[in-house]
Amino acid sequence: MAFRGLGEQAAEGVPEPTRLLNDTHGWTGSLYALEALTVLGKTGLPGLVAGLTNQDRLMRKSIANRLLNMGTNALPAVPALANVLKDPDVAVREAATNALLKICPRALERAGR
Repeated sequence: MAFRGLGEQAAEGVPEPTRLLNDTHGWTGSLYALEALTVLGKTGLPGLVAGLTNQDRLMRKSIANRLLNMGTNALPAVPALANVLKDPDVAVREAATNALLKICPRALERAGR
């Protein structure tokens, strides 16, 4: 994947993976976008946060898990993850809870969890 070699310098390319992450026409593009945004680290974080509203529950869960793996580098995602605690899907809520436990446990306390 081209983004892997460019790392943080690939910031100019963030809008396209962000768009693809929420593409409802197929999983393949969304999965590549998820990988690209994850590889970008903090630069890809806004795209990952935007993807937490994806219509597909499995994609929302995958994004929350990627944020968990970013640890405290994903601190800017805490408000969005706190909103995901209200997701209708229990597996998505669980992924958001686990991410918050690693990123910012106080956010769970504030959410009453």
